Amino acid sequence: NGGDVQHIIHELTVSCLPANIPDSLEINIEGLDIGDSLHVSDLSFENIEIVTPAQQTVVSVTAKRVEAEPTEDDLLGEGLEGAAEGEGEADGQAEASDEG
Repeated sequence: NGGDVQHIIHELTVSCLPANIPDSLEINIEGLDIGDSLHVSDLSFENIEIVTPAQQTVVSVTAKRVEAEPTEDDLLGEGLEGAAEGEGEADGQAEASDEG
């Protein structure tokens, strides 16, 4: 749905027999929507006990942050402020040259 996946942890502490030690563990996050999270308590693997605390978040999906483009009013306002500042500087320079 256009969200960003945030990987909160990349490793789990597990307990199992040596023959069951996995090279890696895969989880399916296909069903997660923006605002959803997957916690350790949501995971289960055959012949493996997860020791990492159950409340620990593994992954979450957040909304993408999109920076708003400036509106025409914003652009016009910036131009006027810049022009006003420039005019003040020009006047100050003119006054200084009049005195000298």
